[in-house]
Amino acid sequence: LLKALVACESSLANVTPLVEACGPNTAEVAMYCIKRFVDFKELGISEASVSQLVERISALYAAQSKPLYGPARVLSALGTTLHIVCSIDQLGRESIASTPSEWLMVWLAAFAMDVDHPGLPNDLLRNKKSFISTLYSDKSPAERHAVAVTLQLCRECKVSTSPETNVFFSNVVVSTDGQMRPSIEEVARVRTAEIVNFSRQQSDRAIAAGMLLKMVDMVVLTSDHGFSKSLKSHQRLALADEKTLTDKLALAIGGPAEVCTYQEALDTFLRIFPSLPRTAFQSK
Repeated sequence: LLKALVACESSLANVTPLVEACGPNTAEVAMYCIKRFVDFKELGISEASVSQLVERISALYAAQSKPLYGPARVLSALGTTLHIVCSIDQLGRESIASTPSEWLMVWLAAFAMDVDHPGLPNDLLRNKKSFISTLYSDKSPAERHAVAVTLQLCRECKVSTSPETNVFFSNVVVSTDGQMRPSIEEVARVRTAEIVNFSRQQSDRAIAAGMLLKMVDMVVLTSDHGFSKSLKSHQRLALADEKTLTDKLALAIGGPAEVCTYQEALDTFLRIFPSLPRTAFQSK
């Protein structure tokens, strides 16, 4: 498994073997990603507590009845995120997170953004007037539920987090809601206005991290057309090769044409990750 993780860092093509090596156990991969970027001593949090938290989240994925929101998808997302974060330069990384607590929240978001998923997209949750959708006023119900579940598990596992860190985590996860993207900055500003110590820069990093995770998810879903229908085995996960990755990432943040043009999406993405060459995004 360690060899598979190290290989994944250097090449996106190694994400599928990583998924095959893990089976339903997502905890080891999540802990590897967190430990790769977080110093627990510097953060003042017990590694054992974080490990317990990750195990609890992993158990929820293993119990998920809908394969689309189960272990295979989250493993693919973790592996793809790991590859991208290891590939971008320091400036790009600082655009996502700049402190150990922020990195912990970014990886928790990458791991837990679909945890305990109700099994339906937000549109259907709203149309069916589900309890979760009503509870969160029809605004990103699946994402907000994931935030609530994860923060509750943090408390139960004694992973102490500050209010500012919790807001950062919430912003990252809610930013992965595609329908929130056109106005995500305004939404984030309003939601963090009452947190005195939550700066504009922190909000920007949370949005950038959420955009990256959403793009990763789009790569995972669009790379295998059968993924969204059903998953019969891990072997069905064939991730995008590196030649088409950057183009898919740019398209993923575009949304509907009337909301954001391809060029606007590309400009936004390159502002976040300036080390990536613009020529890699040329598209018919």
